[in-house]
Amino acid sequence: SLRSTDDKGKISPPKLMNEIVGETPENELKISPRWLVFEPLDNYTKPLRTTVSIENLDEYPVAFCVRTKERQMPRLNFGYGILKENESISLDVIVPPSNEWLKNEDSTIARHHRLVFENVRIPSGTNIPEEPKDRANLGRQLFRSTQSFSPFIRLYTKTNLVLLPIK
Repeated sequence: SLRSTDDKGKISPPKLMNEIVGETPENELKISPRWLVFEPLDNYTKPLRTTVSIENLDEYPVAFCVRTKERQMPRLNFGYGILKENESISLDVIVPPSNEWLKNEDSTIARHHRLVFENVRIPSGTNIPEEPKDRANLGRQLFRSTQSFSPFIRLYTKTNLVLLPIK
């Protein structure tokens, strides 16, 4: 890679296009709704689905990443992406049936599950693809390189998910 050091030996950000590093955005992402509450239809034996809106409030494009503590709870239709200036998209949030949960019901039901939405500003001059899959790949690549070179520039927004107890 084409990394260089300055006078003090500090590594500068990468110069290859495949290793772009994000910058700190001005605003957090606007997430709606902030609370996702699921009722125990059929005692959580069937998957439950809802939609969350993600909106970029900045005047420039941002990359986003959605993280959860448990990999399979909840499931998302995508975890990375790019939002152009003032763009919004919908994210499908799916609670799998209880027989697919990695933890037992007592540690899953009636507990807060968090979805953390991270965003970073995309450097100006970066070509943003139109295809959603290509946008997701660019977002993933941007977050990985940013984690390595500038890990403290992300903004975070949290959303809560609660599964109501079975009566």
